[in-house]
Amino acid sequence: MVTAAREKFTSQAAPDVLAALRQIAESQGRQFQAVLDDALRDYIDRQQKE
Repeated sequence: MVTAAREKFTSQAAPDVLAALRQIAESQGRQFQAVLDDALRDYIDRQQKE
């Protein structure tokens, strides 16, 4: 399995958004980082289609 390189960054988000992402990650047995990456990719896809 090939793992893509990762780059650290710092940002801020509303507590309810972070809580929802953490809950999704936990319920799916995934890491928070993976769920956040999916969410960001989905957002980028939607913006590029407009």
